[in-house]
Amino acid sequence: MKKKIVALLLALLLFGMVFAGCGGAAIDGGDEALHGSWDWNGSPYYRFNEDGSGRMFNQDIRWGTDGDTLNVCITPALCRTRCSAPLSGTYTFSDGGNTLHFSGYTYTRG
Repeated sequence: MKKKIVALLLALLLFGMVFAGCGGAAIDGGDEALHGSWDWNGSPYYRFNEDGSGRMFNQDIRWGTDGDTLNVCITPALCRTRCSAPLSGTYTFSDGGNTLHFSGYTYTRG
């Protein structure tokens, strides 16, 4: 019985540590100019939905913007709408808003 209690306490501690790390930036959508699909090298890469959900190369994400910073969280099932360590970087547009430049890569509207 004592081992079960210790195991339960350890599980609760780990659970709390994981979710405590999700208290960072809100990842709940943002700049509507980003909404839609973005391709990289001719293949779908990002999908940014209005509600902050999306996909990054076949993986569920949450995303949000803060000024000209785009934050992408690759652990949405774990962190829901907050993320302590998102992929972050400045983004810009060119070609009438059809080309997205983010983190040193260029994406085109899909």
